[in-house]
Amino acid sequence: MKLNVEKKKEKHVEVKSGLNEADVLIRKMNLEKDFKQVSSPDANQSTREELMEPGMADVHALQGVDDAIDKRKRVLTVTTMSRRMTNGSLVRESWLSFSPSS
Repeated sequence: MKLNVEKKKEKHVEVKSGLNEADVLIRKMNLEKDFKQVSSPDANQSTREELMEPGMADVHALQGVDDAIDKRKRVLTVTTMSRRMTNGSLVRESWLSFSPSS
């Protein structure tokens, strides 16, 4: 019985030690991340580096795609508005030029 209790205590100490080591490592990683952000001349640079880590998307490529989509939306909006205005003018002109025969 005593042997079993001693093993459990040892295991408890090992687990607690492992958790403490993990906690220290996590804090160190957080400090390194904070240091990168603070010491970076460009605040977005550290974020960009963080996103470019393996498995993450390339921010520059995504930004280019977003810009292209926004530009296309603007062109389509202007074109659509222009067509509506032209169609409206044509309708008004045809309505005004219509004269009923007496």
